[in-house]
Amino acid sequence: DVAMALNNVGEVHNQLGKYKTASEYYKDSLSMLRKIHGSDAHPGVARSLNNVGLVYRQLREYTIAMKYLEDSLSMLRKIHGIDAHPDVAMSLNNVGEVHYRLGKYTTASEYYKDNLSMLRKIHGSDAHPDVARSLNNIGFVQRELGKYTTASEYYKDNLSMLRKIHGSDAHPDVARSLNNIGFVQKQLGEYTIAMKYQEDSLSML
Repeated sequence: DVAMALNNVGEVHNQLGKYKTASEYYKDSLSMLRKIHGSDAHPGVARSLNNVGLVYRQLREYTIAMKYLEDSLSMLRKIHGIDAHPDVAMSLNNVGEVHYRLGKYTTASEYYKDNLSMLRKIHGSDAHPDVARSLNNIGFVQRELGKYTTASEYYKDNLSMLRKIHGSDAHPDVARSLNNIGFVQKQLGEYTIAMKYQEDSLSML
């Protein structure tokens, strides 16, 4: 399968950090898949659109990245309808990430919240790294919006889930989460609490 081979070569260049070359292979793969599937919504085409979008995100060409990622999300929604599906959840996160990079924090927050909602439908009440990451993303964007109390709530939920995942082990994600909570507590004027979280973070690193 030539389209798959082109995609795989693009993937190698992507892993090597050769994003411009990767984008060319990914686009050639996408072009071939579109010749095969026409205008039909197809998982392979959606995946290919996503790959092109992500590599443009790495190149910091966010407007171009957005076009591909939104097309991917649109196609995945045609395929999966209203069902909660991991590919749709991932796509929501990717679009949210580009809005965040463009400084569109309110829009980014909406996509991140849709991502979280879908992940919770998929994983239920289980502690899962994707859910933890989503909670952190929302906390981060709320922080950028100056909504420190809301940010703190999401960060604390993130920390709680990370502790369920990693137990009492020292882990970089847990250290980062403690530091994030410390940062927003400081913004809220809770200096003693902030110091405690940031000291706990430092002791873990």
